Amino acid sequence: MARKKPVTTAQTGNPAQPALPGLALNPLADYVRGRATEILADTAEPPDGVEVDAERFLRSRLIPSPIPQYDHHYSHDPRRHLIRYVYHVERDRLFEDLFARLAKA
Repeated sequence: MARKKPVTTAQTGNPAQPALPGLALNPLADYVRGRATEILADTAEPPDGVEVDAERFLRSRLIPSPIPQYDHHYSHDPRRHLIRYVYHVERDRLFEDLFARLAKA
């Protein structure tokens, strides 16, 4: 069985983004990743005049980030950086607010 050659940084042409082994070059995937990065960077903060009240819609807590294991389980280390774990979404309240804002627009 022939092994695929890993894509190198020289093949991607972007030294800031080293290629991952085993991935083929794909212009569409590169475009989508680039656009998604731009959109996420633009929408990181809500626009002026829009207030986000996450406590009204989400129940969450800060926990140490889990470590994925190869056996499809997670390990836990309390020294790792914290992530916000959302354990409940107030769906009805969230959609009421969404549709009220859309109706005003």
